[in-house]
Amino acid sequence: MEAKLYRITQIQESTILLRLRCGFEVLFASNNGECRIEEGFERFVAAKLRHSPLAFKLQSEPVLFLDGHVVVNSLVNNTLFRSENGKEPRTVGDVLPKVAKKTGKTKSSSSMRVFDVETMEVQGQPSTESVTSPTLSSEGDLSVATLVKVPVDAIVALEKTDEASSVHAKLLQGLMDHMELIRFCMIKFKQAGKVVAVEPFHFRPLNNEYIVTTYYPTGMDETELETFRRSLHVCLELPTNRPLFRRGNMYRFNDTETRGGYLLNVHEGHSTVSPIGGQLALVQGLYSYHHYMQDRFDDNGWGCAYRSLQTVCSWFNLQGYTSKPIPNHRDIQQILVDVGDKQPKFVGSKQWIGSMEVSYVLNNYLGVESKIMFVSSGAELKEKARELAVHFENQGTPIMIGGGVLAHTILGVDFNSNTGDVRFLILDPHYTGAEDLEVILKKGWCGWKKTDFWDPMAYYNLCMPQRPSVI
Repeated sequence: MEAKLYRITQIQESTILLRLRCGFEVLFASNNGECRIEEGFERFVAAKLRHSPLAFKLQSEPVLFLDGHVVVNSLVNNTLFRSENGKEPRTVGDVLPKVAKKTGKTKSSSSMRVFDVETMEVQGQPSTESVTSPTLSSEGDLSVATLVKVPVDAIVALEKTDEASSVHAKLLQGLMDHMELIRFCMIKFKQAGKVVAVEPFHFRPLNNEYIVTTYYPTGMDETELETFRRSLHVCLELPTNRPLFRRGNMYRFNDTETRGGYLLNVHEGHSTVSPIGGQLALVQGLYSYHHYMQDRFDDNGWGCAYRSLQTVCSWFNLQGYTSKPIPNHRDIQQILVDVGDKQPKFVGSKQWIGSMEVSYVLNNYLGVESKIMFVSSGAELKEKARELAVHFENQGTPIMIGGGVLAHTILGVDFNSNTGDVRFLILDPHYTGAEDLEVILKKGWCGWKKTDFWDPMAYYNLCMPQRPSVI
């Protein structure tokens, strides 16, 4: 696979990322129905990037990167000014503010910071061009000019010790590299007589110490991109039995703490150090927290299993296994009627569902198979700790558990094989409050529970979804 179809950005704990998002208009000529993509990009790069007085500005701070130097507190009535003392900052660490947005909550990225950057004309006018799909025309054998707006989302990695005067050149090179990515994507996926619109995606497969950036044709189905994604897996020596480069796998910078209003991975607010000296086995990847009273829907007292199922569905969606939306209560009920498990009057009711119904919905709606574990009492769950740990290590999916009149989601286990002591990481769908992470963690709506959390007089069924082997 040609490396120009993707770009690797290496990251470390000390890395500072500049994220440049902008749009440019590129003019393409078509002759005899064939769009001259190479020529259009060459003309654009020469005119706009190599010979244009392009500058870059931090969105959050009055810092302007020019060719060979940096201006701080630079914009006053659209006029450029140097730093107040007349001296330019020497290093990146001197320029960027100490408080910045985090790119993630994982240990490996906890020190990595990201700053948004925008393009700017030297005259002081920021780039505000929007990105839209191209419109093409055809006039037989005549040469036709088409103006296409292309999106750029470039990542540039810096260290605090880098020379501040070099930042402009690195951003400009990053911009040019991404124009190459866009050019190759348009050529690879071009369609007869027209240029395809493209969109950028960043991925951090398996939480590795690098970010992969590539461009996909807008609107192209995931199945049509399978060969290209497989090439990425092989080229980067990544597993070929799980999706890592589907649109749903895109890396989420910390400008997205929620997804559609739902909190993501609330358990990451807890310590990863075992209090019992055990081995932690946790859910892998992202999920969204679903609980009572969300979506302006009152399911208090009967909808806990529905909410747990929604959390499980969100996991498959966020890992890229499906692009289907999270089903609501009525959708879930209709599925159970369609598969013959329930009577038509079940739709619109407030009847409970259990682990078996959850497995039916996962299979029918997402094509996901599940393993069902039966436990005769809550006290017996302690004996299943090792098996649950294996599930999280191999499958990594959230587990829906139902017993008595309650349902919960298990996100992990902490098992000490020497003492037999066990803790269960529980996500509780019975929470009725706002999306307040601090309250959820402090009040125990997501937290580690001892074995006495489970009712010793109730039997439990666990729905353990299995990963499909797809790419």
